[in-house]
Amino acid sequence: MIARAGARLPKLAQRFANFNGSFEALTLIDFVSLMDDQQTTRLLFIDDNLRDQGGHYFELATQLLDGANQLGYAGAIATHKSFATHAPQNWQHDLQTPFNVRRMLRWSLGVDGASTVERDFDGAVLTGDRSSLGQTARQYAAALRDRTRLKHHPKEMVRLWVEGMKDLFKNARPTIHDRLVLNTGDDFVMLALVQALRETSVPPLPIHVIFHFSLCDQPTPSRNVQRRWEAWGNQVNRCLQALVPHTVHLHATTPGLAQQIQRVGVDVSAISYPTRIHRSKSKLRKPNGSERMRVVLAGLPRAEKGRGQIRSFLESVASTGFADQRLLVSMQMPDKRWQRMVPASLHNDYQNAKQQPNDQPPSCPLEVMTNNLSTAAYHDWLDSADVGLFLYDPQRYANRCSGVLLEMMIRGVPVIVPNQCWLAEQVELAGGQGSIGWMYDQHSQIPDLLDRFLEEREAVVQRCAQHASLIAERHCGRNALLEMGITDRLHTQSLVA
Repeated sequence: MIARAGARLPKLAQRFANFNGSFEALTLIDFVSLMDDQQTTRLLFIDDNLRDQGGHYFELATQLLDGANQLGYAGAIATHKSFATHAPQNWQHDLQTPFNVRRMLRWSLGVDGASTVERDFDGAVLTGDRSSLGQTARQYAAALRDRTRLKHHPKEMVRLWVEGMKDLFKNARPTIHDRLVLNTGDDFVMLALVQALRETSVPPLPIHVIFHFSLCDQPTPSRNVQRRWEAWGNQVNRCLQALVPHTVHLHATTPGLAQQIQRVGVDVSAISYPTRIHRSKSKLRKPNGSERMRVVLAGLPRAEKGRGQIRSFLESVASTGFADQRLLVSMQMPDKRWQRMVPASLHNDYQNAKQQPNDQPPSCPLEVMTNNLSTAAYHDWLDSADVGLFLYDPQRYANRCSGVLLEMMIRGVPVIVPNQCWLAEQVELAGGQGSIGWMYDQHSQIPDLLDRFLEEREAVVQRCAQHASLIAERHCGRNALLEMGITDRLHTQSLVA
């Protein structure tokens, strides 16, 4: 054993080899390093949602993998099977693609899930608690609904996820030196995790689960929402008890979400959601008579991201910013049903924008991006923004992080965001109204805020550039892992060397 240790840690081995009846004082760090360095310590990241390049699942995974390497760990990722054919050609991390199922969040008891009752570890409705007639009725109703979900039956989704984990453990062969990280956690995937570990033989492992999605999006929860919220806590606590002897650490990507989880008796820590540093703008663009201010609505429009507000926003600026050629609105839109989001008066402009060559400046007040941008094209698009506009539903984002907002802020792009939500909190942290952007209470205020930005542009952009360095330091993969309690092995080894 001393010989093997000597090959890895010469200084420690020499101190052991020179043993003459009294130990030279060794710190706890020495012993930990000696044990850890006999085998490479891996962080095994798991995300069945990761299927291709681009999007926040991909960005989160690569940020965490890079952070793991920066802390001295070997990073590996387990993804959906389809990622095997869509991974970047220059992919440098250990890759496993065992999952044939995705979006376990579908059966969460939280806001984004369809489940209404607690479930057993195999996904079946948990029928042990019949404390009331209403509870019994809900359990039977849920069991009947499950029978109609042939493609996404909860038990079948758990079974497929467990099979994926079995394949992962068979190929990766985790040891006591490794750590598991579930990138996109929820209460339902934790049930599947319990089932997977029951059906496999792996040593006790540290396990980290990252939560992103709200348990409740109502300021005053209804009785049914409150009941689901409490059931979420019961379900997660059952999982934590069943996962012993593994050591499980739960994390939430916003303080507000952490508070929601803690309110139902679950211990969780808040961490900073990581985002990527991309090239900064080399100079401040100043719109003139021939160059419009580029207002970017980043990300595909979804209900919680203000899909229903795009039409009214375009109508509000069509007679002012478009008429005097001050504004250009750049959007990522689906190929179908775009007519619902674009006023009839702008349909011709929309069609012209779709046909506009990418290498030419837009000739109309709209710029339309495809719905399948590559990672490079997506970030080039964000780099082009003069201001980032967010039409998000503040209730849905009251305790939910926006990766797109962080991507704007890390670039030094000013933003306009809804008030009374996590996005507004980020502007408040930077200094409040007018610091790195503005907050609105009504969508009708947005045109005036765009005018204010044009008036105060240079000073605001300078403040944004200064704040971007703070975002880059706080919201990186390395720091997220440190906030999760994962130690910096490189720093530890340097103390021992």
